[in-house]
Amino acid sequence: MKKIIVSMVCLSLLAGCASMKSANPVEKKDLAEESSVVVVRPNRYTLLGTQSVRDYLEVLYEELSVNPAGYPIVRVGVRNKGGEHWWDLRGPDFTLYAQAVFYRDPVAGTDVRSAPLYRTNKQPVPMQRGETSDLVFVAPVKGAGGYQVIFSEN
Repeated sequence: MKKIIVSMVCLSLLAGCASMKSANPVEKKDLAEESSVVVVRPNRYTLLGTQSVRDYLEVLYEELSVNPAGYPIVRVGVRNKGGEHWWDLRGPDFTLYAQAVFYRDPVAGTDVRSAPLYRTNKQPVPMQRGETSDLVFVAPVKGAGGYQVIFSEN
């Protein structure tokens, strides 16, 4: 009986370890292709394509400015555009998580990134079908010339 319990524990531990992903470095060409607004971690894959927030999220605008105190502000407008394909009549409501990372230099189109000056906390943004959200991120550090806004599903 003890052997069965020990083998069950070992199998469950091995199964958990098999789901781990290695943290490989990003290649320079992939890093250079990233824009200032990215969507990561798709939720589900199907035979007809991915059903992640990438299919339903539309970025309306993005801008970097400086407030009167000299701190950088990033404003991003996003919209849940609903169903992307003709067979998807409704489109889901979902919660989006948004985070901004501020850099000294612009990040779009470059393969070298400096260390982040400031990283905001993840903010949950509930998105109903057809709804538009205006997101504002403020960094309490001066001198940011670039940013990257990261959207994820969890």
